[in-house]
Amino acid sequence: MFGHLKINRAIATRYDQLASSFLGMVHLATTRYWLKFVHAA
Repeated sequence: MFGHLKINRAIATRYDQLASSFLGMVHLATTRYWLKFVHAA
């Protein structure tokens, strides 16, 4: 799963200083990936 999330630049370079903001970015990227997957089905 992280291979797909690494496409998102903020996750790959980990710009966020706080763990909570990084986790929020992971949630957003996962949601975007999931929506793309569901929309294709």
